[in-house]
Amino acid sequence: MPHIIIEHQANEGSELPLKELSSNLHNYLSEHETINLQAIKTRTVAVDNLIIGDIEMDNRFLHITILLLTGRSKELKDLIAKNIYIRTQNLINKPEYALSVEIRELGTYYKG
Repeated sequence: MPHIIIEHQANEGSELPLKELSSNLHNYLSEHETINLQAIKTRTVAVDNLIIGDIEMDNRFLHITILLLTGRSKELKDLIAKNIYIRTQNLINKPEYALSVEIRELGTYYKG
């Protein structure tokens, strides 16, 4: 059930190694005992309209959301967020990007 959603600036997507990043994060998440590789869904989402801070700046961003079912410890969620941030930072190696990682818990979830 875990979802990895990688949001990025649409016109900058071609300069980011999105396929490699997606695969890397997908496999990393599956290394955790409470997460089944077959249940992980990873996707990238291009965002067309974006403003960060000063509107005159050349805004570049990468935001990663990890959606998990409830029940995992705060320590595990903190570890996952920190390691996803570090892995992403190392892989993209672009300090001009505003990079952020968020872990969210899903409430009711149904899949068929």
